[in-house]
Amino acid sequence: MTDNISKKNRPVITKKQAREFMVAYHHLNSEPLKGKEGILIYLEQISSIQFDPLDQVGNNTHLVLQSRIAGYKKQNLLDLLYEDRKLLDGWDKCLCIYLATDWIKFGRYHRGTKLNDRFNETQKENKEAIVQLVRKTIKEKGPVSSSDIEIDGQMDWHWAPTTIARAALEYMYYSGDLIIHHKKGTRKYYNLIEHHYSSDFLEQEDGFSDDQEFFNWLLLRRIGAVGMLWNKASDSFIGMRGFKSAERNRGFRTLEENGLILPVEVEGCKDIFYIKSSYVELLEQVKVKSAIKDRVSFLAPLDNMLWDRKMIVELFDFDYKWEVYTPSAERKYGYYVLPILYKDALVGRFEPVLDKKTKVLTIKSWWWEDDFKITAKFKKALIRRLKAFGTYLDAKEIIDAKEFIEI
Repeated sequence: MTDNISKKNRPVITKKQAREFMVAYHHLNSEPLKGKEGILIYLEQISSIQFDPLDQVGNNTHLVLQSRIAGYKKQNLLDLLYEDRKLLDGWDKCLCIYLATDWIKFGRYHRGTKLNDRFNETQKENKEAIVQLVRKTIKEKGPVSSSDIEIDGQMDWHWAPTTIARAALEYMYYSGDLIIHHKKGTRKYYNLIEHHYSSDFLEQEDGFSDDQEFFNWLLLRRIGAVGMLWNKASDSFIGMRGFKSAERNRGFRTLEENGLILPVEVEGCKDIFYIKSSYVELLEQVKVKSAIKDRVSFLAPLDNMLWDRKMIVELFDFDYKWEVYTPSAERKYGYYVLPILYKDALVGRFEPVLDKKTKVLTIKSWWWEDDFKITAKFKKALIRRLKAFGTYLDAKEIIDAKEFIEI
């Protein structure tokens, strides 16, 4: 663990101040951001939002943004992705959306895609011909999905057996030859990347002299994505290929030596936390005066603030598991359950379900933390947030199945 700033000069904060920093950092305690400009402001700060296709009340990306962007409209994000091209779908921490200007930095991922190993010997011999067929088809037809590529046959792929056409498109996507042009539901349509970005942009070097320098950039990016992180194994580092403890330790040490991150001691925690040095002023504001607002937020299951679940237990005393992949008989709560943030505390969770035909939003259940006291002020803030949540989903009606609140 790095120790370049002596303990004497290291900022020391309480757990409550750490929570307030995280909540403020993620725009969950300030005036909400607005419109497409607000989405870009947040993405510039946190770099990536994790994508997941499951859509119970909007997919994870939309759920992240609805809690930060006032009057959030899904179309604003879709426009930034598929019309303005200021954002794109790409690989970072699993599949994510991030700023298009960051694409060139991921050149090592594009060049080092391991999907090439999934082709058998015969398929490898024919791979270049398949790639050329895909390029020819796109040039003739425009953006395509796998059903538009006339290649027969199946093959084993990284997630399950699939068609050669779909594997070819994914291989070219991860290699940086294609981008996702748009989506219809969960079906992806691909286009050649050079149809959307200039050769001057695409031919740039990534700017990294070696893998460690790339890791350092990724590490700083992940610290910024979460807001505060510790130097230990973490789910926040998922997707950082080859990033082991040695690379992690060197990265933390280099970033601290270069003044890009600041170590922070949290009372009652044995581990040291790190924030980006550019946010030291926010930390000082939190230390000087609490400015927490009487506000409720519904967090996404893969919300950036929740990327390190063990750290959330440490700082918020809240144990959250997304149970969509847990057999129903083994679930403690429910299928698609979202955490509830109130002020600087994670106070409970709930299970919302939207009927996409009737546009009825049903709250199947609420679960509250044992030590949380439900007050009239909290209920007022909760109802206000729930109504905004219904507006985000274009819900015509909201039903509380457990009749916890009257809406």
